[in-house]
Amino acid sequence: MPQDGPQGGPRGTAKGEVFQLFKDRQTGSQKAAENQANAAIGGTGVPPRKWQLPADGAIPFANDLLDISKLHDPYFKRDDLNTRYQQCMTDLVNKATTGDVIAIKLQIDRIAVEERAFRARHATLVRCFGHAAGRRHGMGAGLGFPAVVSQAERILAAGGVS
Repeated sequence: MPQDGPQGGPRGTAKGEVFQLFKDRQTGSQKAAENQANAAIGGTGVPPRKWQLPADGAIPFANDLLDISKLHDPYFKRDDLNTRYQQCMTDLVNKATTGDVIAIKLQIDRIAVEERAFRARHATLVRCFGHAAGRRHGMGAGLGFPAVVSQAERILAAGGVS
């Protein structure tokens, strides 16, 4: 642990925790992966692959898969995590630790990734076409690809300077 003073500055006040939502999502993902692996192996007495819904923990999945605005609630709702992260970043009197910020951000990002995958798996064909068309338009009309090439050229040029 860094000491107060020139080696690391003042210590922060611990504000982080591993949220129950995060624990539930990780347990659910592990169970889903196990079910999918068992279904893939097959054999006598092995049930078919279960539909992957976030029905882990104490909350069974009861949402309408076509109600896009409420699909995330409560399974992927990150409000408490976002609030804690904001507190850690903005409280200048009782500063959080670096570990708090990293651990909370990791939980937020992991749950967000799982939510995006869940939404993609359960999107209607029309919704998927709409998203794909918008993505392709943005890629084709923008400067993204030429900027990546330009960046690679600048890195090579800068790396060649002694």
